[in-house]
Amino acid sequence: MKISKTSQHGYVVSQTALEQVPVGSSKDQVLVALGSPSTTANYGGEVFYYISQTRRQSAAFLPEKVVDQRVLAVYFTKDETVERIADYGLKDGKVFD
Repeated sequence: MKISKTSQHGYVVSQTALEQVPVGSSKDQVLVALGSPSTTANYGGEVFYYISQTRRQSAAFLPEKVVDQRVLAVYFTKDETVERIADYGLKDGKVFD
């Protein structure tokens, strides 16, 4: 008997929430609309990363396999306004845990 189980991990950003943070939005506006990021970085300006994975387990005794991964990156200028937003998936790089 084959049992397939799919699970979602991390933060999945809705299109409605994303529309609330156009370029030029403040950092506070991003936090209200999208919540706390999964992680942050600082490359000249701060970057918020929202990370999610979809995993599938085809049988109870087999390990889960990552079938999709999304990283939404919100880049800020030095004055803490949104400079750009990027949406990365599996096609853009390697899977990481």
